[in-house]
Amino acid sequence: MRSGFTPARAGVLIVLLSACSSDSRGPFIACQQDSDCPPQMPMCHPQAKVCVTSIAGQQTCPPMQMCDEAQNRCVPYDPSLPCVRNSDCPRLGVDPPNRILCWLERGICVNCITDQDCLAPKLCIQNLCQLVIDGGADGETGDGGVDDGPSGADGSTP
Repeated sequence: MRSGFTPARAGVLIVLLSACSSDSRGPFIACQQDSDCPPQMPMCHPQAKVCVTSIAGQQTCPPMQMCDEAQNRCVPYDPSLPCVRNSDCPRLGVDPPNRILCWLERGICVNCITDQDCLAPKLCIQNLCQLVIDGGADGETGDGGVDDGPSGADGSTP
């Protein structure tokens, strides 16, 4: 019978143990699921099976902090880093609140990438959800047919 403990798990465990803080039960807390972990380390790392402060891709850090993927702990937020997933957006102090999607190719937060990201009848134009009015090209809207009123699901404007 195989134990399930591999060299890869050993490496992950070593990195995680160096990042874990102590509590009354020792330098790390073994776990099988998140509910086994205390509030100050609410995540059970799926490979190492120890409690950690954060896991990359899951939002467990408080405002103005982000997950350090190497140490699985929350660190001060760095707004100069590019986004790598939608949960990175909006970047506090950098993006308006309606920039909720990460455009991976450019590492920036945008309002939309495709028309499907917008609430109908709006379309994604230059990464902003905008209402295109029929006949606008002949001057009805005065701006080439684009009404750049509220753009996001939250009603915010760009």
